[in-house]
Amino acid sequence: MIPIAETLHRELIARINEMASEKDTLIRTERIVTEISNVLFQLKALIRQQGFVDEQEEIQFYKQIKPKFHALYIYHATVFSVESDRPLGSKKAAKRYFHNELRRIDNFFYHNADLYKYYRSAKTHLDKEYFTRGQGFSGFVIDIVTPIIDREFCTLHSIKIAFLIAYQQLRQYFQDAMLEIENPVKTPVFSTQQPEMNWTDSKTGLIELGYALHAAGSFNNGKADLKQINDYLQTVFHVDLGNTSRTFQEILARKRGYTAFLDRLRDRLLQRINDDQ
Repeated sequence: MIPIAETLHRELIARINEMASEKDTLIRTERIVTEISNVLFQLKALIRQQGFVDEQEEIQFYKQIKPKFHALYIYHATVFSVESDRPLGSKKAAKRYFHNELRRIDNFFYHNADLYKYYRSAKTHLDKEYFTRGQGFSGFVIDIVTPIIDREFCTLHSIKIAFLIAYQQLRQYFQDAMLEIENPVKTPVFSTQQPEMNWTDSKTGLIELGYALHAAGSFNNGKADLKQINDYLQTVFHVDLGNTSRTFQEILARKRGYTAFLDRLRDRLLQRINDDQ
């Protein structure tokens, strides 16, 4: 089940990247949302046909796999909706519009801070409650979303994780939009129009890179802390790095080659330089 779902996700990302060349935001996002919807239907049929081998596979699916699909849908559907209703008046009105969208995102993160910390810290003690179907619906305040969730296909916390992932990317989109409003000449067209980049090398290598960037003070004049950098790398490259501290301890436990990934990058760069001379 998991390998098939991961293949569907890779193929979906490839198709989304192909659509990224369309410059009209509304046309592009409408096409992408339609594509994602079709894949979600495929995923739903796959679950009904095959089910899960055991509880652990179900947890892995709803904690790590399913949110990636829903996050893509939430992101692109929100961009379509927001750009459709974007004010055509003054700069002030447009900036206020996107500022309100940012406040809505911050409000969601505030009310789901505990879940966000749980997810990012790679904890597992609540996984059964959060990421198996039929669990986690009791004790919630009345709202208009919970009753209509397809409980055969979703878990409430899996949906919330998807929103958290999508909202991290949308926050950057809205910030870029406000910059573009203020300075349309110097600010590049939204970076979100560029093809999505996914990390396909080892997670340990990315963690090694994150620690190196922190040690070098490469972000915010050295003021960005390690967690901010690792969270940023996870968001940008669409990868869950898990417990980065534990992985770094494993790096330190190596008998040699503490910087194996960085050494490989250096060797490849030098080879490229030599080839181009």
